[in-house]
Amino acid sequence: MIFSSTVIITMLVIISCVIAIIIGLIIYVLSSGDPANITGAKNMIIYAIVGLIVALTAQGILIFVINKL
Repeated sequence: MIFSSTVIITMLVIISCVIAIIIGLIIYVLSSGDPANITGAKNMIIYAIVGLIVALTAQGILIFVINKL
């Protein structure tokens, strides 16, 4: 039960990270050279990628620990 709920939560996090990356890319493309919008878009993309890495790492650790029990 715990494992299946964590998989669902991880999938939701992954989906939200991908959506954040897409939104960041759209803002970056539509920024028209405005430095504030470019910086905000870059930060959004970086934070989404970091969140994606953290979520995948946590899922990998969880799978490793559950398989060892």
